[in-house]
Amino acid sequence: MAQLFDIEPTWKEIYYEVYPERKRDKTFSSRDLIRFFQHNLDEYEQEH
Repeated sequence: MAQLFDIEPTWKEIYYEVYPERKRDKTFSSRDLIRFFQHNLDEYEQEH
């Protein structure tokens, strides 16, 4: 089971793809993080 998670990209990698400007300075914006997780939660709830 642990191996499955090793293969998948982490939320940080996905976050940096969504907000490439954050990857350059290796920072996280609270607002961006909340929006990022809320968006994923909304998508998940629509699918299930």
